[in-house]
Amino acid sequence: MSVVEWIYEAESLDGRLTRLAASTHGTFTSEQARRVGLTPEYLRRKVTDQVVEVVDEPSIYRHLASEAPWYESFYRAEWASIHPAQFADERTSSYRQPRDVITGQWALSMQGFFPFYPRGLFLFSEPTSTDSASIDVVVHPIQPEDWTWTAGLPVARPATAIADMVLAQADEDAIRDNLQEAVRQGDFDLRRFSEIVEASAFSNPAIAESGAETFGRLFGTGNTWITRDDVVTSTAFDGRDITVTSTYPSIERP
Repeated sequence: MSVVEWIYEAESLDGRLTRLAASTHGTFTSEQARRVGLTPEYLRRKVTDQVVEVVDEPSIYRHLASEAPWYESFYRAEWASIHPAQFADERTSSYRQPRDVITGQWALSMQGFFPFYPRGLFLFSEPTSTDSASIDVVVHPIQPEDWTWTAGLPVARPATAIADMVLAQADEDAIRDNLQEAVRQGDFDLRRFSEIVEASAFSNPAIAESGAETFGRLFGTGNTWITRDDVVTSTAFDGRDITVTSTYPSIERP
């Protein structure tokens, strides 16, 4: 049964609204609401009754009973606005993998790294235009290991999210903080980070380093390296030895 069919099973409009909000983690578009029989007039009444609120005029709404953190509604609104009439399962079922993924700082904050950040970064698998003034865009192939479902949204894993921040030339202090936190948590795929950075270096003259060099510069203070045993070590993080295993091709320490 599709999401639309499940919502339509509710006999009352209020029941449909409750199911719609449940299926979208609280944030939905007017086009999604229209597909399940909820008119703009009905939504305006619910705004007046303080059941829902407008996130982005005039087409994005948030159910006030939603338990999702308030800042996630901004992430959801931006992702939903790319294809406002489609539900998440419809955007992935036809090609088994999303063509647009939340990445960068927003992706990391949804995975518990750092709190809300005002500007977003989206990863597209192919060139795509967007009218949003709140997001930046990077484009490269999206591999299965690049993303995961987090609270009903396709979100880049830490190594991909941080690599995309490098490609977007995000604030270097923010990149460094996130990189060190990902390594501390043991959730960093150096091989994939390096692949993304190096593949984009051919088309982006601002990226002059290899993926390994970028990692070493951002993670440590000059005493970080990749050994023959494919282990990255550093004593630059909180005065403690940090070890990250990796399948990235070995580079001798200079």
